[in-house]
Amino acid sequence: MAEFNIKQDAVLNHLFKYLQEGRTIRSAEELLKLSTRSPDQKRLVLDTFKRFGPELLKPIFEALDGNISYQELKIFRLYYLIKNR
Repeated sequence: MAEFNIKQDAVLNHLFKYLQEGRTIRSAEELLKLSTRSPDQKRLVLDTFKRFGPELLKPIFEALDGNISYQELKIFRLYYLIKNR
C-alpha cells in the first residue's frame, strides 16, 4: 500500500470485488492480523456476520452498536467470505 500510495480501504474494496468474481485468496488468517480486536470481539463480529450475512455492512455495524469501524468490518467480511466458500 505504501509503495503505491493506496489506502487500506481501497485495497479491501478491491479484494471484496475479487472474491465476488469467484476468485480466492490464499490466507484468510493474514486478514485478521489487520484487526486490533480481541479474540472475543472477533468472534462476536463473525457471529454477527453469520446472523446477517456479508452483503450489507450497515446492519452489522448497527447490531454492534457502531463499536466496530466500517474499515474493520470490511476486513471481517473478507475473512468471513473466504472461510465460508
